[in-house]
Amino acid sequence: TNTKSDIGPNPRICDDDAREEYRSLPGHEQERLGFDAVLHERLRDLVRGCDRIVNRNKDKLRQEVAQQQRARQGSTNGGNTKTNSDDPAANISEDKVRKVGLDRARLELLEEDVGRMVAELERLDE
Repeated sequence: TNTKSDIGPNPRICDDDAREEYRSLPGHEQERLGFDAVLHERLRDLVRGCDRIVNRNKDKLRQEVAQQQRARQGSTNGGNTKTNSDDPAANISEDKVRKVGLDRARLELLEEDVGRMVAELERLDE
């Protein structure tokens, strides 16, 4: 688990019987109770927080890359100026950053799924 973004345990009571009862209610009754709206708002807040972190880290990366490029342009390596094509960090595209982020998120979800499956197997072995 990434402890920097761990939101901790759910502060709300989660009763399986109540959940089933809620799911069996007609749509207008579920809407009146508003649990889905509360969940949607909470998820939206979490996504906004993650987006802020991603954007802040992208900005930090851009600043670091720009700083390294300036430092390389001012220095020489045996009389030859080092080019940006020599540094993989200088050639990072937004698409690649986005793809790596999505892959990382998928990996974390898969890790959680595997953890649940292992726990279920252990429970079944008892």
